[in-house]
Amino acid sequence: MARRTPRTVLVTATLGALVFAGAVAGAALTRTDPAPTPPPSAAGTTAPATTSDPRADGCLREPCRVLRTATLGDTRVELVADSGAKTGRLRIGGPGTSRVIEIGEIGVLLPEGALQCYPASISACLVRAEGTRGQTGKVVVGRSGKWSSLERAYLSTAGYIVLNNIVADSGPEVVTAQCSSESCGTVHAQVFTLVGSTVGCTRGYSSVEALPGYPAVEVAASRLRPCA
Repeated sequence: MARRTPRTVLVTATLGALVFAGAVAGAALTRTDPAPTPPPSAAGTTAPATTSDPRADGCLREPCRVLRTATLGDTRVELVADSGAKTGRLRIGGPGTSRVIEIGEIGVLLPEGALQCYPASISACLVRAEGTRGQTGKVVVGRSGKWSSLERAYLSTAGYIVLNNIVADSGPEVVTAQCSSESCGTVHAQVFTLVGSTVGCTRGYSSVEALPGYPAVEVAASRLRPCA
């Protein structure tokens, strides 16, 4: 287990401030929620459901559909998509309470594996979509029942994004697979903190499936190198 470094403490403090600010902005929605779920490989279960009220689920174009669901302890997380699956929102909360967080248009939401949630002191949920340049991911973070969306969208030119704890800090990192060349003959993993800074990259591998720990890619932080 890696020791907590000054950089790790700074990232944790930054995330705490970000989540608190997002919670204040959303206070008018009067909705809350807690934390904990299974590891990153448990991306959620399909829950096909529809509703005729777009205000209730955040859809912009009807019919609205719950595309995927996950749980963090007693908190239920639902990914709600519009009819074209190009706009989505996360509905977070237990019975009688919910908070809707907009994901926006990041591509076409994946019918399978669109949602992954990772429990930690700072929990996170990742929403994935296919776009013209590869797979895109948006992250929503939560701490002490306060949730907010990160502005950055993560891109994987090799079609793989996942949440996993790489640095052994209080929250997961975003692990993306990138083509090492235009032909994508080799790929490497690029790791980001939740606030968007690069942790490092792995060496090249023959395919995404060959990355260490696939399908939940995991690599020791000490083995990461500066990204080219």
